[in-house]
Amino acid sequence: TPEKDAARGEVTTQHASALLLLSYLVLPSTSMTQFRGLNCFPFESEHAYLRVDTSVWCDEKSDEYSTLLQTDIPLIILYQSIPFIWAALLISQRHRLNPGYKNEQASRRKRDRDPRIAPLRFLFEDNRVDRWSYDVYDMWRRIAMIGIIPFAPLKYRPILGCGLAAFSVVVVQESQPYHDAATNALAVASQWQLCVTYFIAFALMSGSLEATFELGILLLVVNLAIVVTALFLGIKKNTERVLNEATIFKLRHALTIEKGIDKKKFDAAWGGLEQADPPAAVRVLEGAAELARRHTTKPVQGKHLKDVEALMAEAAKVEPAFHAAIKKLILEAGGEFKQGPLKKVERVVEKMENDYGNDHTRVVDIVRDSGVFETMDGYGKAVEKLLSGDCDIEIVRFKDRLANGGNSYGYRDTMMNVKLAGSDHVGELQLHLKAIIDIKPASHRLYGLLRAAGWEEDNLEAEGREDDAPGVAADASASASAAVPTATPKPTSSPAEETADRLLLGAAASAKVAPDQGAAESDPVAHVAALKAIIEQKDSIIEQKDTVINRKVLLLRAKNNEIEQLRASMTTNNATGGLNLQGERRPSWFARAAPTPNGNSQGQQTQHVRRPSWFARNAQSSQQQNASASVQPYNSQTSA
Repeated sequence: TPEKDAARGEVTTQHASALLLLSYLVLPSTSMTQFRGLNCFPFESEHAYLRVDTSVWCDEKSDEYSTLLQTDIPLIILYQSIPFIWAALLISQRHRLNPGYKNEQASRRKRDRDPRIAPLRFLFEDNRVDRWSYDVYDMWRRIAMIGIIPFAPLKYRPILGCGLAAFSVVVVQESQPYHDAATNALAVASQWQLCVTYFIAFALMSGSLEATFELGILLLVVNLAIVVTALFLGIKKNTERVLNEATIFKLRHALTIEKGIDKKKFDAAWGGLEQADPPAAVRVLEGAAELARRHTTKPVQGKHLKDVEALMAEAAKVEPAFHAAIKKLILEAGGEFKQGPLKKVERVVEKMENDYGNDHTRVVDIVRDSGVFETMDGYGKAVEKLLSGDCDIEIVRFKDRLANGGNSYGYRDTMMNVKLAGSDHVGELQLHLKAIIDIKPASHRLYGLLRAAGWEEDNLEAEGREDDAPGVAADASASASAAVPTATPKPTSSPAEETADRLLLGAAASAKVAPDQGAAESDPVAHVAALKAIIEQKDSIIEQKDTVINRKVLLLRAKNNEIEQLRASMTTNNATGGLNLQGERRPSWFARAAPTPNGNSQGQQTQHVRRPSWFARNAQSSQQQNASASVQPYNSQTSA
């Protein structure tokens, strides 16, 4: 059954994780023990004996040593293969280990929640997402320190240890493998401690220093100072990092909100054009999709162009004819032709070096034009001319940026690389809609900021808000919880109001429709129409829910007024009741149940005090009881 399969998989994951973790914990100490079994100490008699057991003679003729080698060497090979297994497992999951979000914190949270890599979590949990393999290197470093260096001659061990520690200082300092700054600082400090210790050992062996008690105290103080300094600097860096992340998050969040506002403007402009002429919109979307399907060749200039000077010369030569052909196409379709300036040689060189690896033939927008259309019908005519070939240009590559809502901030157009018939020089043509391009200048600055920071495709919701800065989400949660009263009485509505509310909410829930993904991929126009229908339905749902909420608010206000009136009434009753001489507040029925002139209390039993409302409903029964019982005089203690 699926339940048993899920349980079996969970148990397997837990056992695999425990086994890998156990191997991580025992590998350093086990490796040290195994390598000690091969470490022999030579004596002046030219015989060598095992350092950990001098009764074993390190010689091929020794049966004990031969048996030790036959057992120890295979185990060394087996245990030293464990880091290779870790490395292979990590490499196979490298895309999950580094999700690739621009924000480190978002990537790390995404990684830590992935169940597929949970058994390997002990290897990367403390590391940055782009340093997922650091623990494998660190394990080999530790094995080298405790297992391999002891094999070196005694006089060279301090030098090797100091050199390996210095190399580790550089690696940790430059790579900063841990996401916590304090951990990075402590890692660097530990490598400096090793380096200082090996250096002192080298000085002692060379005779530069003498082993004294004072030297030991000095070494202890130096090590403690390194640890304390590293911890202080690490905490300081952590504090600065948290503040920086919070500031960056606020900036990104504000820019993303502005980006969403711009997207709504572009969507509204596109929706207006689409509603004005739905058939033309269908022609445009279908034609653009077909052109994008047909023309996917990567555009490059001719191979005969040996350098940038030749490229610029050819562009200047082709420019007049290129502009004339594009102008004819745009005007015949009813659009406005806008001639682009010839790209300057400085910009061509910059683009060639930064974007195309010094390949000048990949710069294909030196000659460029654009067309602007006020209606979908004119845009559709231009697309149809390009489809039929009824123009003087040939399309090399076509980019459809109309489908799927345009780019990440809603801008829509088409861009194509074209060339004249009989020419190899490639230029650029863009087709715009006036209602959309008129909005572009206002959003272009925002897009420039996003692009400069590398956030042009940011979508906080797509990352599950993983990039919440530390403290921001907590503050928001705290403020939200503070705004909610802890003991608010639940309002009740009349049956008619509850029935109306249920009908409204039920209608709203039944109106939710999900778009057909298959239809969306095959028919972009249908997808757009479905999305529009969903938006309209959701707007209707929101309006209906607002009606319900407003009704609840009015009901709650009425209940609050009733509560206030009740409180005022209770305050008045308490004020009129007053206090008796003994400091006890009289009950509200006391005046009504006061003794009569003859000393009797009407309806008053000796042991029980009954309210007049109960007495009134049971008058007949009370009279019968009073007739048969003796009437007791009023007693204040008994009544109390």
